Amino acid sequence: MSVIHSENDIPLYVAQRLVACILKAEIDTNHEGMIALSDLIVEDPSYPTDVAIEHIRGMSAMRGPYQFNLAQAPEQMHGTWEGSLGPLSPMNEERLWAAIERELGGFDADGRLRMHCQNWDGSHIVCNQGSAHRFALWWRLQQHISDLNDGRIRSLPATVWPISLRESSMDVLRSRFRLILFRHSDEIERAAGSSIAREAGFLYIRPWHGDGYDSDPAALFLPYPWCIDYDAECSRTLVDLHRRVDNLFDLGRYFVERAANYTTSQ
Repeated sequence: MSVIHSENDIPLYVAQRLVACILKAEIDTNHEGMIALSDLIVEDPSYPTDVAIEHIRGMSAMRGPYQFNLAQAPEQMHGTWEGSLGPLSPMNEERLWAAIERELGGFDADGRLRMHCQNWDGSHIVCNQGSAHRFALWWRLQQHISDLNDGRIRSLPATVWPISLRESSMDVLRSRFRLILFRHSDEIERAAGSSIAREAGFLYIRPWHGDGYDSDPAALFLPYPWCIDYDAECSRTLVDLHRRVDNLFDLGRYFVERAANYTTSQ
């Protein structure tokens, strides 16, 4: 499944890659939507804290579709193990954690695990270089150890870099333009590229490579109907494009929905 499918969760590093693909096209850099996008993702200063195990959502370096889904990451560790990998005895769990410490590459000088925190949904992502599947196994084991077991680890010391969404940029994506990401479409490009559409603020950006799959999408800044003065021809183009893209991935709507769900769950 494409990472830009409308029902997928998008971890920070995928969102950054999607934004970078659009900005590197350097098309109409004065467009209001492009300006908003260039300032959208903000990295705030880091701080030390303890992060609850259940708040860790993903790994920055993991192959396959499990980067943001530790619960389903397969057990693909290489190593010499006696018997099953899980559930583990206390001794083998210590061995597992020792292997993670050697191979993860995500600990700072103080022994704290480096993480990003997506402030819009509270998800923490481990900044690892390796040992992703071993960490995922360890993470799952902590979820299922009985509360009565004193060996359960409930949090990890971490250095966290919070990542925020600039509110002024989000205002543009909420109320001025939809930002749609999808495979390249000749029809949509022609409709958005007409002189009337361009004057109304439509902007189509071709994918950097290929047909716009996954991390290299085509993009469309599509103005909301209440933001433009349009004649009958422009009205038909606008209505048709909104209809065509309704089931495609809308980056602004994605962030708005995730933030709203996170706020209501607190």
